[in-house]
Amino acid sequence: MLCLGSCSSSLITTNGKKWNETEVLQRITDETVFFVDYEKVGHKSALNNIDPNDIAKITIYEKSDKKVPKNIKNNIENGVVLLITKKYAISKYRPKLSSISKEYHDKTINEPDDRDNLMYVIDGEILKPNVEGMLINLNFSKVKSIVVLSADEAQKIYGSTANNGVVIIR
Repeated sequence: MLCLGSCSSSLITTNGKKWNETEVLQRITDETVFFVDYEKVGHKSALNNIDPNDIAKITIYEKSDKKVPKNIKNNIENGVVLLITKKYAISKYRPKLSSISKEYHDKTINEPDDRDNLMYVIDGEILKPNVEGMLINLNFSKVKSIVVLSADEAQKIYGSTANNGVVIIR
């Protein structure tokens, strides 16, 4: 069963506010509607088959929120919880980054589509954990350059945590 309490609180946001696990659980009622990857799945019992480790991001929308995605708006009356899976997030950001950098495309073309094993550095900041949830929100129009380091190059700079290579985004 999906337990929102087992997900890192850094995954949970609404209107830019980070929620702690207790606040999230207090806001969920039997009438709260759940979406997974923008597809309506019903209420929280519909999430029993989702592994919390597959979740990239959780966003809570309430009636008072001004920026609600169109396909969720009609269900906002009792609140909406939107879960974005890692696979969905990857399917959105990889093509965008690949269109900016052939080097990135070549590095990720054979990578699994449900997890990202690369280390990402954006403007000097190492993203961890849950890079998928962060990269789906990247403002791609502001990306100036993407540099991909091989595992050997990356380990010299970032140590053993970069054993699959590093993507540096500026």
